Amino acid sequence: MIYMASLFFRSEVQSSLGELLESFWEESFVLVTADSEESAALKADIVGHGRSGIVYPTERGELTWVYVRAERIVQVDEPFFDGQEIFSRYLRAAEARSILMPFD
Repeated sequence: MIYMASLFFRSEVQSSLGELLESFWEESFVLVTADSEESAALKADIVGHGRSGIVYPTERGELTWVYVRAERIVQVDEPFFDGQEIFSRYLRAAEARSILMPFD
């Protein structure tokens, strides 16, 4: 079976003075194959941990992405077709405004 996993990552920016600056969050949707939701969650954690610790130099300091957790696991129906919905969620107005606000 195919599952979609919603993975949460937090950025940590450390300035040249050693200060921890503002964090940004990333929600990444990945597909995994597994026999059960529990197995899919384990595989999603492996994917998340594999992407954790990546460091990028920035103007403000070094940015490190840290894996937080798999927030949600959803089974995806097969076969795929155009326009098929694989994920949806309800949002509070504040959440939607936050998501729609571009980064500077």
